[in-house]
Amino acid sequence: MDARTDSKRRSRRVTSERIRGALIYMYCMLSGTAFALIGTTQPDLAALHGFTLSQMSFGLCLFCIGVVIGSLTGTVLSTNYLHSYDIFLATMFATYGVSVLCIPFVPNWIMLSLIYGLQGTLTGMGNVCNVTLIILLWRDKATSCISAYALCYAVGSIISPILASPFLSSEAPLPPESNETAVTSPLLLGSNDTMELREEGDQHAELGLLFVPFLVLGIYGISVAILHLYVRYNFQKDFEARIVESDEVSASYLRSEKSSSWFKRFSSFWFFVVILGFMLYGVAIGREIASLYIFVTITSDAFKISTQSASLITILLNALRCGGRVVMIFLPMFFSMKHLIITYITVPVILSVALVVTGTNWWAYLVLMSLQTLFGSACSPLFMAWVIDIIPQDRSVSGILMYGTGFGALVGVWICSFLYETYGLVGFFYFMLGMACTLMVCVLLLRAGVSYCKNRDEERTQLLASNDKEDGEDCNLPTERSYD
Repeated sequence: MDARTDSKRRSRRVTSERIRGALIYMYCMLSGTAFALIGTTQPDLAALHGFTLSQMSFGLCLFCIGVVIGSLTGTVLSTNYLHSYDIFLATMFATYGVSVLCIPFVPNWIMLSLIYGLQGTLTGMGNVCNVTLIILLWRDKATSCISAYALCYAVGSIISPILASPFLSSEAPLPPESNETAVTSPLLLGSNDTMELREEGDQHAELGLLFVPFLVLGIYGISVAILHLYVRYNFQKDFEARIVESDEVSASYLRSEKSSSWFKRFSSFWFFVVILGFMLYGVAIGREIASLYIFVTITSDAFKISTQSASLITILLNALRCGGRVVMIFLPMFFSMKHLIITYITVPVILSVALVVTGTNWWAYLVLMSLQTLFGSACSPLFMAWVIDIIPQDRSVSGILMYGTGFGALVGVWICSFLYETYGLVGFFYFMLGMACTLMVCVLLLRAGVSYCKNRDEERTQLLASNDKEDGEDCNLPTERSYD
């Protein structure tokens, strides 16, 4: 009877983990699709309501700030209130769905920017909670699982242009007639040169069926929110038992001899690893988001093709993004982390140099950007898994790294936009090269610091062992007897 009960309990736990895993990836797919829709539909939304692209870019600024705020909130929630995970995610899904539904009907660019900021907050909160849950459930497979999580984001990026393309304008953007409606934004995208600006009182474009992709995404979000509540009702006890078990394992590890004092929370080396890990993840995300967000605008403007055609090209790049992350799911099974890190920081540098040299040619641009996407897409999950592996059993680390999503996107898009606006297409190529070189420097510094730390720890262990041995020998020395 006890064996049957244990078997049933294990079966329920496995079922609970699988369902929660599916929900984790569904949330990532939602956020990836919603974010990609910002860039994919940006020119048409701007034409619909008479916004400039610089005004639209302000929305991305608030989105990135929202990710930072959401990451902070998500760290608190995932560290202290993870047992209420399903309630958090159900609320996030429902709010995300409603906010997406509102986007095509908002006639004011400030309100639209606030909605993007809300979506950024939800994205940051969801990412931190989900990555924390991945580490809790599948720590031994963290690299593959985090890569699969990032893969779902890329799948969402593919779904977005496919979903939106039939409803986008098929005409190439026209040069502006006036700059009176421009707004100063920290995220200018060469914006006022990439579409026709209409003076106040001119006839705006019609909405048509542009709302359809937003409607589909909104219904999806609300539906999955209901599914989360169902899972909480049926599997909450199994989930809480898994959290308790994970906490006990973490406490046992921290008390064990394997836990180096160098990497205890808030030690100097802990800060060193976390800061460099934050920079690694932030730069990787900044490069990826900048190229994803403004690819349609840059390609349409630089090579004079329509928004619809440029958005279709993003389907190719996002397919390669998926391919890169699928490969990263399986590569850790065959190659060491060291070799993967070396490969994924070296190849983007070589490709970026090639872009600077030959990228103004259309076919060279297309091929090199495709390869950049293939290799760059796996960097963020790879670096996150690496840093988490250096500092195991610390839930807060994933939340801190997730701050890099917002900061990296904000700074990366700002730098990319500035360079593109100032130097044109070559400026974008220099941005890619600078990001690749920054990643290489951060990796070298982190490897050097970790190696130094481990060597010092081994020396200290050997010294303690040597002292213990000498003390033991002293205890075994014969003592002189007194015959007085």
